[in-house]
Amino acid sequence: MTKKIEGYKHICGNCGIEFINKNKHSKYCSWKCFNDFVGVEHKEQKCQQCNKIIKFDYRNRKFCSQKCAQDAMRGKPFVGKRPNKVAYKEKICENCKEKYIPESGNQRYCGKCKFYCKICKKEISNSRNTFTCASCWQVGEKNNSKREDVKKKLSIAALGPNHINGMKGKKHKKSTLKLFSELRSGNKNPNFGKVTYGTGRVKWYSYISPIAGKVRLQGTYELRFASVLDKMGWEWKKTKDHFIYDNGKHAYIPDFKITRRENETCLFYIDTKGWFNEKEQNKIRKVREENDIILIIMDKNLLNQYERRVA
Repeated sequence: MTKKIEGYKHICGNCGIEFINKNKHSKYCSWKCFNDFVGVEHKEQKCQQCNKIIKFDYRNRKFCSQKCAQDAMRGKPFVGKRPNKVAYKEKICENCKEKYIPESGNQRYCGKCKFYCKICKKEISNSRNTFTCASCWQVGEKNNSKREDVKKKLSIAALGPNHINGMKGKKHKKSTLKLFSELRSGNKNPNFGKVTYGTGRVKWYSYISPIAGKVRLQGTYELRFASVLDKMGWEWKKTKDHFIYDNGKHAYIPDFKITRRENETCLFYIDTKGWFNEKEQNKIRKVREENDIILIIMDKNLLNQYERRVA
């Protein structure tokens, strides 16, 4: 029978002592010698469970023994002190405007402030973002049933009073959907001729202009052209003027309004278009014919030309 090799003899590269190790490529007798050779500073370490000074083995050691490591994992009470928590920067309370040190990164209010329910005036904790107690919040959820009443009124107007019930789990026909759309189309729509921020597929941006001030712009084309107008020094505004066309069925709102510096009278309107297809061309033609305005379309090629001039 062949004898098992207990280990290989080596000479430590730091202290020169002979030692035995199972690894044939070992060069140092301990972690201490390795860190001495590399040049790592030795710092005093304490066990995070029993607060005992640990013999230096390696840098990431946290416990003096396996027992202390297991006790810490099982949640047993420890004798020593845990390492300090993360030190957050000083903040200003959004309620009382006083300085405080937060316990977490998302903390918005100091612990001294008191909050009361907006409806019943009872004291509540500042953890509720609604600033209402649980009972008042449930009442508010019940009040949302007004939306269902609006739906019922629409269905009565379209299909008569006998059609209120019996549509749960079913779909409307195409003819009834047309009736619903006609009830809220054109002048009947509450948002007719208004700018609705945050809607549509294109992203909205907030932009601070030295000429027009703080404005909301829809899409990168409007954002790029607004910076071009600022560099050119034109007097412009983000307009809310709407122009009715197609016999009062639709309303059109341009993007920019160019005005005079003296009396702020309108010179012309500019609208940015990334995709100027045949449908959009017909719409612009109707707006120009039915309204006495000068409307300029800023497409992709024209925008690139203006950016080259300003650059």
